[in-house]
Amino acid sequence: LMHPSGGDVLCYGELARLLTDGRPVVALTDPALTGGTGPRTIAETTDRYLAALRVHQPQGPYLLGGWSMGGTVAHQMAVELQRRGERTDLLVLIDSNTPDRIRALGGTDRAQDTAFAAVRYLRSLEAFLDLDLDLGPDAETIRTAPDAAAVRRAVTERLRAAGLLGPRDTADTRLEVFERHLRALAEHRAGHLTDPATRLLLIAASRPAPHNAGVGMGVDDAADLPSLGWLPHVSGPVDAHTVEGHHYSLLHDPVVRRTAALIDRALAAVHTGR
Repeated sequence: LMHPSGGDVLCYGELARLLTDGRPVVALTDPALTGGTGPRTIAETTDRYLAALRVHQPQGPYLLGGWSMGGTVAHQMAVELQRRGERTDLLVLIDSNTPDRIRALGGTDRAQDTAFAAVRYLRSLEAFLDLDLDLGPDAETIRTAPDAAAVRRAVTERLRAAGLLGPRDTADTRLEVFERHLRALAEHRAGHLTDPATRLLLIAASRPAPHNAGVGMGVDDAADLPSLGWLPHVSGPVDAHTVEGHHYSLLHDPVVRRTAALIDRALAAVHTGR
């Protein structure tokens, strides 16, 4: 499982505990969150994550997936594995749409880009954690901050006030990762997975999320596209399902139970060859 925008994989905790297939669940986090240097593009992300994946499992077939941005990365990894002569048996996309629908940051300069990304980051935290950060005028303060350092300070103060950061912690690294991911996604165009044996399990939310960060949020960004825009980018069978919930609730109880059941069923089909 590949990380969503922001780089953390703790979001998969509930899902991993519910899967009954018996295979281990391996999740890749952004290296910057563990003291390393994060990749700047989806192509670089693909190369580095495949290197990590092949240390764990040197040869295929592989079972790949991800939520939100994680789905985009997983798809591109499958495309690259195919180019290298390897096979992906199952690709699981959890409310992830094709990257051509992902919006660029849209600021007039780099500082404003950082400010726009910061507000999206805070909104995504609100939706995933189901809390109110009481942004109010703070959102406008962040958007109009004079430089990136001021943006980071404002976000850190907001998260400390909400109890999400300790007194000595800052949001600097997580903001850098989130902004870098938004840039990489906006610049990426999906490749084509031509292997007819690769099955695609697509799990889409049934309704819009309370806040949209514009980072490959499935139904929020591509409700008008069949299978969230992936059909031109795959050749194998597509098993598409709509689950009652929004983008952020698909990995939380009780909705995550349905998500896990669909993945278990897909894994069982791969195992038996159905």
